[in-house]
This record gives sequence, structure tokens and C-alpha cells, in this order.
Amino acid sequence: MKLFDIVRKALFAGLGAQEKVKELIDELVKKGELNKSQGAKIIKAWTEKASKKREDINKTMSEIIGKTIGKM
Repeated sequence: MKLFDIVRKALFAGLGAQEKVKELIDELVKKGELNKSQGAKIIKAWTEKASKKREDINKTMSEIIGKTIGKM
């Protein structure tokens, strides 16, 4: 399996996880364990954190690819 495929699968897994988090929060709101405002804050925080991680992965991959190309 190529590195690109591994990264792509990891990013898609992250997108699936984001949907699961949203579903979980929605369920907690329905049960009354969280109010809509709390749920929205949690989803926003999780989304921002996931976005930051994705940016970090992209930066790291760019550095690795740049170094690899430089060695060639």
C-alpha cells in the first residue's frame, strides 16, 4: 500500500469519526443530558481540534515528501 493511500484512508476515517461525534452529541441532546448550546460547543471544539490535526498531518506529509524529493 502506498503512503498516499494510507494518508487518504486516515483522513476519511477522521471524517467518519466526525459524523459519529455529531450523532453522539445529537443523541445526548435528545436525551436531555446536554442542551443544544453545550452540544454545539462540543462539536465546534472537536471540529477545530480535528482540523488542526489534519493541518499538522498535511504539513508533516509535505515535509516528508519534500525531503524525499530532495534526496532523489
